[in-house]
Amino acid sequence: MGKLGRCTRFFCNALDKIEKISIKTMLDIGCGEGRTLDLTDRFSGATRIGADINMKSLKKAKEKCLAVLASGKTLPFKREKLDLIMEFHTFHHIPGYEGAVREVGRCLKDGGYFVLVEAVNDNPLFAVMRRVHPVAKEMPIESNFKFQDLLNTLKENEFSVEKHERFGLIFELTLGAVPGMPFFIRKVTGFLDSALEKVFGTRFCASCVIVARKRKNTYETCEKIHGKKY
Repeated sequence: MGKLGRCTRFFCNALDKIEKISIKTMLDIGCGEGRTLDLTDRFSGATRIGADINMKSLKKAKEKCLAVLASGKTLPFKREKLDLIMEFHTFHHIPGYEGAVREVGRCLKDGGYFVLVEAVNDNPLFAVMRRVHPVAKEMPIESNFKFQDLLNTLKENEFSVEKHERFGLIFELTLGAVPGMPFFIRKVTGFLDSALEKVFGTRFCASCVIVARKRKNTYETCEKIHGKKY
């Protein structure tokens, strides 16, 4: 299941909801070789930054963006410097992903956007599939969370969730394995997943796309809640 093989269309739709004129500086956490940043051409003139812990990948990413060696929990930026932060299937590889969410809040300007695409463990079968997938050997799953856990973590860190979409196991099995699946198949799998979710609720959820926005004074509020400075 390639990084851009799942949820790409929905990620692009999420970016379309963002006011383009307000984005001057953006960051992709876990940028790899910079493929997610290829989807951000709509923000013309914006400074693109990619962060990753893999130096080999960053050497290729720097052809497309400013590349920095950094973890999602220790971003090398001053407070409130970025307009848009993205992560595409990255946070579940970070131990204690909540710390990365707080770091996103520290680096975003008030009103800045956080767009994330994540796999979640609501569906028991998908949770098992993730653990045995070959990619998990190379890139271990360090944080396990369900869809509602992710929403709660964002809200606890003073983000407002503006939009979200959930995707079920049928979507993952078809679109994850075959990135070039025709659009009408996407519609059919989406319909089937929606029907199953009405029966099983979020227990059928396997992945999601979320657009969140930083509320004002997030930095000070998080300091009070968590009892430390960031």
